[in-house]
Amino acid sequence: MQPWPTNLNVRRRDVSVTVEAETVKMLIVGLTGGIATGKSTVSAILKEKNVAVIDADTISRNLVDHDRQVQRGILKAFGPSVFNDDGTHVERDKLGEIVFADPEKRKVLNRIVHPIVFRRIVVQILRNFLSGQAIVILDIPLLFESRTMLWFVSDVIVVSWYVRHYLITKYFPADFLHFITT
Repeated sequence: MQPWPTNLNVRRRDVSVTVEAETVKMLIVGLTGGIATGKSTVSAILKEKNVAVIDADTISRNLVDHDRQVQRGILKAFGPSVFNDDGTHVERDKLGEIVFADPEKRKVLNRIVHPIVFRRIVVQILRNFLSGQAIVILDIPLLFESRTMLWFVSDVIVVSWYVRHYLITKYFPADFLHFITT
């Protein structure tokens, strides 16, 4: 059995689709959670199991680093001070200082980057569908805040989080933990 329909007729005028094979479905799962909650760990485990994972943060970083349209938007909104000396590369740490200090500036950056991230995610979803993937994970930290991608997510949303005690034991030395618990 092929992972996609073998006989697909599309008529342009009325955009109707006739499929003379089994219906092909793909489960799109949203993965979200706060900082240091295990999203990357969950993604890595799923990738090891050959599940497709689309990482919104990676797409966003690549756009800021390499996409000329995004860089022009950042230059227009934030000026040359967020670029390196020769103006060819966005200094993400400088940009981060601005957008994390001012929620309005963060909204400006999101209006520049999010529409293109959305389009890239849609393209990756389609590529995965056409390649026969049964499950695709959308790793989107701001899944609920952005709301745009919720439209694509199936009924399953995974919120990654660790118990507070685990986070404390992970990031503090044992002798410090012994001191604060006695």
